[in-house]
Amino acid sequence: MLLTMSNWYNTVTIYEFEGVYDPTYLNLDINDWDSWKIYANKVSNLIAKILDIKKTNLNLKDVNDFT
Repeated sequence: MLLTMSNWYNTVTIYEFEGVYDPTYLNLDINDWDSWKIYANKVSNLIAKILDIKKTNLNLKDVNDFT
């Protein structure tokens, strides 16, 4: 963060969504853990599509193993 603040010129891109991506839209049971995994996967796909990036199967634990 210190390196970012010391730059003369920084840019930020903001993506704004219309409305909220509601889990009830997918007709999922909010008390079921597997339903939240489905919802998280759908949101992850949506973000990857909007940002035009490749989706990976890495998680936070995998990233910490590299450092």
